[in-house]
Amino acid sequence: MTRRPRDVAASGAFALLSGVVLWPPGAVYWTGVAAAVGEAPTIGLVVFSAVALGTAFGHVTRIGVRRFLGGGVPAYVVGMVAIRVVSAPDSPVHLVWYAGLLACLSGGVALDGYVRGR
Repeated sequence: MTRRPRDVAASGAFALLSGVVLWPPGAVYWTGVAAAVGEAPTIGLVVFSAVALGTAFGHVTRIGVRRFLGGGVPAYVVGMVAIRVVSAPDSPVHLVWYAGLLACLSGGVALDGYVRGR
């Protein structure tokens, strides 16, 4: 397998897994944190965590943001279809939230590329 398809596949798997870990559908453990410290700091912590994960992924794999998005966008679509099929949500807010997580992960990958001068 050449590097490009492998990079895209790794990025997709990482994005999907990160979305599930950072904000598991139907089992959001961040609600306990939000009850203790408030919603704004909790959202800030999730955003920071997503950017940090993206930066670490970019650093370890040296995958650029375009290839990351090449795998991340299809992973987003698969995840949103899975949520729709499994849990039939009442509102489309999950579409926005997981898109935001993908943007933060991508921002972390881009930040790593910027720091490395790529």
